[in-house]
Parts: sequence; C-alpha cells; structure tokens
Amino acid sequence: DCRIKRYSINYRLHNSGNRFIKKETELASFQLDHLFPFTTYEIRLTAVYDPPYCNIIVVPSPPLSIKTDPVAPTAPRNVRETNRNARDVSIEWNVPEYLNGTIDRYRVGKINQSYIPSTSDSTSINLTDLKPFTSYTYTVQALVTHTLDNDRKLPLWGSKSLERSFTTLQAKPSPPRNLRVIQSDLTSVSVTVVWRAPASPNGRNSYVIKYRVGSCTSAIFLANNSRNQRSLPLSYTLSGLQPFTFYTVWVQAINKEGSSTLESEPSNQETFKTLTDAPSQPQQLRYGYDNRQSPSVRLLWHPPLHFNGVIAKYNIMIAQGRSVNSHTLSDTLVTVNGNVTNTTATGLTQFTWYSAWIVATNVRETDGEELTGPPSDVKVFVTQGGPLTAPRAVNSSVSNVSAVITWETPLNLPRPIISYRVAYFNVSSNPRKQIYYEYVSAEKPKSVIFHNLRPYTNYRTEIKGFVGPDLFTGSVSYSFTTKQSVPSRPVNLRFTRVLPRSVWIWWDRPEHPNGNLQFYTVFLLEKRNTDRSLNGREPKTTWKVTRTNRTKNISTPVEIDRLSPYTQYRITVNAANVMDGVELVGENSQWIEFKTEDEQPAAPSSCAVGQRNATFVFVTWQQPSPFDYQVAYYNVTYTSERETKTYSMKVYDERVQISLLPFTEYNITITAFTNNTQLLRGRPCSLKTPTTIGKHSTSSSSSSSRIYLIPVTLILLLLLIMVVAVLVIRIRQATRLFF
Repeated sequence: DCRIKRYSINYRLHNSGNRFIKKETELASFQLDHLFPFTTYEIRLTAVYDPPYCNIIVVPSPPLSIKTDPVAPTAPRNVRETNRNARDVSIEWNVPEYLNGTIDRYRVGKINQSYIPSTSDSTSINLTDLKPFTSYTYTVQALVTHTLDNDRKLPLWGSKSLERSFTTLQAKPSPPRNLRVIQSDLTSVSVTVVWRAPASPNGRNSYVIKYRVGSCTSAIFLANNSRNQRSLPLSYTLSGLQPFTFYTVWVQAINKEGSSTLESEPSNQETFKTLTDAPSQPQQLRYGYDNRQSPSVRLLWHPPLHFNGVIAKYNIMIAQGRSVNSHTLSDTLVTVNGNVTNTTATGLTQFTWYSAWIVATNVRETDGEELTGPPSDVKVFVTQGGPLTAPRAVNSSVSNVSAVITWETPLNLPRPIISYRVAYFNVSSNPRKQIYYEYVSAEKPKSVIFHNLRPYTNYRTEIKGFVGPDLFTGSVSYSFTTKQSVPSRPVNLRFTRVLPRSVWIWWDRPEHPNGNLQFYTVFLLEKRNTDRSLNGREPKTTWKVTRTNRTKNISTPVEIDRLSPYTQYRITVNAANVMDGVELVGENSQWIEFKTEDEQPAAPSSCAVGQRNATFVFVTWQQPSPFDYQVAYYNVTYTSERETKTYSMKVYDERVQISLLPFTEYNITITAFTNNTQLLRGRPCSLKTPTTIGKHSTSSSSSSSRIYLIPVTLILLLLLIMVVAVLVIRIRQATRLFF
C-alpha cells in the first residue's frame, strides 16, 4: 500500500558549500527558474511516500550536475548626453540591470552609421570630430564574453538601449565667398550685391552686409529664422546711397548660439562708385552793387550742399517784376561754368524791380544726359541808377525826455518813397552806437517821436527814404539836445572830520545830473529833548532844522560851522539845476548822523573878592562864556606868598568862603570841569587877595605880626613850666615810697 506522494528537489551552486534550495512537486518533472546564466548547479531528488508509516527507507538520488546556458546582458540604463559642444559631446549611462556575466566593454552605435567601440567597461565616452550643427542618433550596448568548456570564447552583445538623438552646437562659420557687385543694377542711389554661402556654414547662417563711405561704416543685418540653410537669399540691394560717391562693401556670416554671436571673417571687399544725379539747389543767393551809378547787379551764391556729381554749369534766370513765389521763364538767362559762384547781370533797366534765381546742372557719365537740380530761393532786388536826394527841412521840438522830429520829402525822386527810416544816436555816450530806429510810412505825417530820452543829453538823428529793397535816398543828419530836468540824489555823503563846533562833509555828484548843476543845499538837523510831560513820561526826542547852506563846492570838503559841542546832528544834501530862472531841485541824499566832540571849558568870568576880614574872604565868579556845556564842578586852589603848600577844594556853586591867616596875601585860582564823555579841565581864572581890609605898609604889617606872636610865646612857656613842675612832684613822691 505504500505509494509515492511527491518529490523533493534540492539544488545549489556546484561546490559552493551553500545550503540546498528545496522545491517540491507531485509530478515527475519540474522546471527550475531564476537560475544564473552559464552557472553549474548540483541537484538531488528525493521521493516522499504516503502514508508516512510505510516502512521504507528513503535514499536521495545521486547528485546531478547541470550547467545553465550563457545569456547576453540587458540594455544599459539612463543613457544621456553631457557637455554638448559644436564638435564633441560626452555620453554617459548606467550599467545594465542584469549583467549576466562580467561586462567586457560597451559600444555606441549608429554614429555616422558606424559603431564606436569602447575599450573599457567605463560607463561614459567622449565623442570628438563631430560636425557643428549636425543631428546624430545613437544606441549603447554591453558585451559579455563567456568561456566554454573547451576554452572557446563566446561573446554575447546585450540588448541595445533606446535610440537617442542630439544636435551639435553651431560654430563660427567660414567667410562668405565670391562677393560681386552687379554693375547693371548700379544707379545713383542703389546697387545689388551677390555672394556664395560659406564653405563651412557650421550653423544656421545669417548675414550682415557692411559698407563704408569715407570713415563712416553702415551695416544691414539679414536674419535667418529658418532651419533650412538654403532658404536665405544670397543677394541684397543697397538703397539710400549718396550719388557720385565711392563705397566699399563686404559680407560676413553670423551664427547665433544662445546669447553668443559667432561672426565669420569678412568676405572679399568690393569697391564701387554710384552714378551722378541732379545736384541740390544752390545756397544763399545774394546781390550787390559794384557801381550805384549803373543799373547792373552783381549776383553771388554758394554751391549746392549736395553736388551729386561734378557741377557742369549754373543757369541764372532774371525776370522783371517781383515773382517771388514762382520760377517762370526769365527775360534774361546767364550761364556760367560750374566752378564759378558769381556773375554780373548787365543790360537791366535802372530803378526797376527784378527777380533772380539759380539752378545747377550735372551730366550723367553713362549717357551724357543733363541732370538739372531744383532752383534756389528767389531773390528780389531793384536796380540803381544814380544818387538820390535826401529828406530836407529837418526840425525838432524837444523836452527833457522826448523829441519830435519833422522833415519834408526829398526832391527829384524817380519813384515814390515807400517809407522813411529814422534812427538816433546818443552823442554824449557813444556817437556810433545806434540806439533805436523806426520806420515811418510815407502815407503818414513826416514826423516821429522819440521817448525815454535822457535829460540834458546830445543826440543825433539820421533820416533816409526807402524806395525799394536796398534802395534808399540820401541820408540827412540832425543834432539836438534835450532840456534840463531834476537831478538825481547826490551819492556817497560822508563826513571826514568832526570837531566840537564844526564838521567837514563830502559827497559825490549825482549819477544823473540831468543838467548843468548850479548849487547844492545842505540841511542840518539838531537832536533835542523836550521837557518832561505832565504824565511823567520820559522826554521826547525831536530833530529840529537849525539851518540850510547852499554851496557849489564839491571839489574839497565843505565845512559846517557854528555847531554846539557834544551834540547829535543829522545832515542831508540835494542838488539843483536852474532852467529859465526856475530851480529844479532833486531829492535828498541819504542821511548821515554824527555827534560833535566835547570842548574844553573856558575860564570862569568876573572873578572877584567880595566880603573879607582878618581870617576869611568871600570869592565870587560867573560861569565860563560861551556856555555850551554843563559844568560838573569848580576847583579852587589858593596859596600864600609865605607858605609853599597849596590848598584845594571842590565847589559846585559860583562862590566860596575861604579861611585865611590874618595879614597874609593869597593867590587864588578857579578852574571849571565838565563831565560829558570825559573829565575836561578848563582854563583857570586867577586873582590875589589883599593882606588886610584897609591899606597897610610893609613895615607896619611886620611889626604887628611880632606883637601878635609875643603873647603866644609867653603862654607856651608858662605851659612848659607847669608840665616840668608836675613831673618833679611825681618823681619825689615815688622816691619816698621806695625808701
């Protein structure tokens, strides 16, 4: 009843020593999966019976060695390009997921339809010598080499990676080739140039066409926005050129890669000259008279701004009349060579209006056709024929600031006067500089008024008639002088020396005297303080005009005298003109203020000795004269003839009582002091006192003095005896007490 229920299959790498991997199956066959390629495995098979209690000894089968077949590796992974440039690129990849052996090397396929092998098992390769701006497609394969039992080598290439494509970057192109100028398309303002593409475009070429005239270079950029190299035309027509001018042209190819501009070397250069064209209009046509006695006119002009060729000739058209707005056929045609810019038109009628204009002409070099430019501006002129008379009977009526000028029409004129031109000049300041002019229509009264003139100024006026453009009658000159007016204020009033009773002042003439100055008036104001008011306020200061002085002297300082010392004054001055007995007084100058200096007092007056006796005397006096200051005090000094000592006292009144010795003469001096700004001592007043009240001789006075001295001497001796007696008594008393 014992039967086999299943089979146990155990396998492992041959001679690996690893434990067996167990697989079970009920069938008599089994497929082992996930084995390593080209690898030897050891397999053992064991039968398992059911029921298990069958008494059968299970013995594994003998080992079976099996070797798997060799297998190629899978495709490389994550194929990518790095460091892509114009002529090289780096390709990198990751190893295949299943190597199935040891990687021998890799290869990159389909680069220029060929394989690029790698000599190592590195997972990157640097491809060089590529063409710029070229697309490439490639794959990557891995190679595994197996050694068979007979030592034969079996190479197996793995699967290819997915195809990848890249385009190399653009590079600097080579120069364009074979630049040519199409002479058949050359005109005065345009030309066509053609060229061939660069031998090595190295990208999507654009072109820049550069052309130079003189030192100025211009460029035209032709952009190629297509990926097709042949879509860009290889020709261009340059327009807006200057006629009859040499140009140099060349072409450069340009590739743009990102923000970089790759510019080729210049192509060959071609030089061409544009054809002749019509010149522009002549400039600054003007005229003049070589001889005003003749009706001929000299015409002058400047060449055109743009010659556009070689000027062959100038045609000068002169038509009678004032056709300033049209270029009609002329009555007179003058032709001069192209290198001449002036001519004289003769055969004209005197005192006649004419219009003139000029055209310049070139000759085309290819067919000889004359190319005439636009006409110049029309110039209108009138011919001359001899001198014309001047206005006559000029007269004037003037005031101090205006003048009315009148005149009469000139005689024997060939045509009526259109207007008069009246100008005037300031002869006093600049006789050649014209100040003002005015045109007066001939239809109005023949007079003009000039305003804003300066008083007392010499003017000159010139009058001439206007007959036509640059045609005037003779000129008449007339001079007049405006009347006097009020002068302006004197300037720079100043004082130069201030004394106690006078001051020296100076000033400059008015800026505008406006006449012949006759005199100046000086106003003097004195500062005074009024009495204290009833409500107890401070005294009010007023300025009172003390006097006015008239003077003509401004060459030296003017003295203002009879002033008071230590007094505040103000001074101003004005100027005056006199016209027809009328005084024209100007405004006052600026005020200046000063203060006179303090003055030393004079001697007190009327000094006299009043009541006196043997021991005192009264002295009286009066204030110094003139009295223009305040006396601070008096100093009284006295001395006797017998004594050398001088006695002094300060007195604030005009009298004093002095104590003296009897029968003695004294010299008394009285001096006044002021104290305004500083203490000033005045001149002294001196007097001498008599010895007695009556009249005495010299001998009697000396004897009386001796009589007076005897009692005094006796009294002094008696006092001395009394003192000595007292001292003797005191000494005796002291002696008794001691013994």
